[in-house]
Amino acid sequence: GGSFLNYQWDFGANGISNENTPTITFTEAGEQLVTLVFTEDATGCQGYLDTLIEVLPTPDADFITDQDDSEFICFPEQISFTNTSLVEGENIVYAWDFGNGAMSDIENPVIPFDKGSYDVELIIRTEGGCSDTIIQNYMLVGPEGSFTVDKENICPGEEITFTLVNGVDLSSYTWDFGDGVQVDNQSPVTHTYDPQSSVNMFTPTLILRSDDNGCELIQNIPINVSSINADFTDTTGNCPGEISFLSGFVNPQTIEWNIDGQIINGTSNPSVAITSNDSIEVMLNVTDANGCKVTRTRYVTIPALSLIEYPNVFSPNGDAVNPTFNIVYDENDFAGELNIVEFQVYNRWGELLYNNENPEIGWDGTYKGDIVPPDIYAYYIEVSIDGCSLPKKKGNVTVIK
Repeated sequence: GGSFLNYQWDFGANGISNENTPTITFTEAGEQLVTLVFTEDATGCQGYLDTLIEVLPTPDADFITDQDDSEFICFPEQISFTNTSLVEGENIVYAWDFGNGAMSDIENPVIPFDKGSYDVELIIRTEGGCSDTIIQNYMLVGPEGSFTVDKENICPGEEITFTLVNGVDLSSYTWDFGDGVQVDNQSPVTHTYDPQSSVNMFTPTLILRSDDNGCELIQNIPINVSSINADFTDTTGNCPGEISFLSGFVNPQTIEWNIDGQIINGTSNPSVAITSNDSIEVMLNVTDANGCKVTRTRYVTIPALSLIEYPNVFSPNGDAVNPTFNIVYDENDFAGELNIVEFQVYNRWGELLYNNENPEIGWDGTYKGDIVPPDIYAYYIEVSIDGCSLPKKKGNVTVIK
C-alpha cells in the first residue's frame, strides 16, 4: 500500500544486520540458524522467517615427501608425495601442480624431477566445493655433465677415446670402462678392451661428483666390441687321423682356418686329416660385417705314434725269452686307455693264424696248438686310445727258434 519494510537479520554468533541483502561469513562449520524479522514501516506489523544453513568444514591441505629428511636432494630423483590433508567427506578432489610441467589428480603421486627449484602446489577440494591450497618448494642439486666417444663400435684390440663435456658443479669424476679398469679426473682418456675377451658389449660409466652436497651423477653409453666369438674346440679327440673343430659365430663375414698348414675357408666346422704325431697349431681368423678381425690360436697335442713299437722278430721256443709277439709301449706316454682293436697274423699263403684271441699277451707263435715253423709272417694291427683309432699298422715279423 505504498509503505516499505524494515529488516533485521540474526545470524547468531556471526552477527546481526539491518541490510536488505547482507553478506555474511560463517566462521564455524555445522548447522547455522538464520532468522529474519521484517516490519512494515507504516503499520508496525511484523513477519518472521527462519532457516538452517549447513556450513561445510573447510579442508586443511598438507602433504609430505620421502625427501623431507634430506639435507640435499640430488637430481635426477623420483619424489614420492603423500597427502596428509585434514578433510571430511567423500569424493575428494586432488589437484597437484609440480612446477615442472607435470600434474596429477591422484592422492599420492610419484614424480621425477631434474635439477632446479620447483614450487609444488596441492589444491584439495571437497564434494561441496570447499577447498584449500598449500605450496612447498623443493630444490634439486648436483653435478652435471656427459661424455662422448669417438666411436660406438670397435674391433677387438682397437683404441677408443672418451671425452667429458658440459661439466657443471663438478668437483671430481671417475671413468669406469666396464671391464675392471677405472681412471680418475682425466679427459680425454683412451682405453683398449682386451682383444681376447669373449664379451662383445661393455657399458662404460662416467661418475660425476659434487663434494659440497655429496651428490653423484652416473652417465653411461653402451659400446659394442665386435660381435664375433672366435673360440673353438676339437670334437673328435686329440689323435692322429681325421680331426674336426667346432665354433659358433654371430654373422661372420669371412672364416679362415689354418690347421697344421692346411687352409680352409668358409666353414665353422672343418674336418681335416692329420698325419702329425706330435702337436699341431690351429689358427682361426674371423671377420665381421664391420671389418673387425679376430684371431684365435690353439695348440692341439697329438699322441706320438713313435711311442708304440712293433717288434720284427720273436722266438716261441719255450725258453721264455722273447716268447710272444705284441706291440710295445710305455703306459706313462699315453693319457688315455690304449686298446688293441684288431690283431691278425697270416702265413705266406694268406692263411689266418691269429685273430686277436689274447690282446693282453699277443700272438704266442702257435697255430692250432702247435708252434709255427721259423718263417716270415705278415701282421695287421689297429690300436685305439680312448676309442680314438690310430692309423692301422701292417708289417712282417720273423719267427726264429
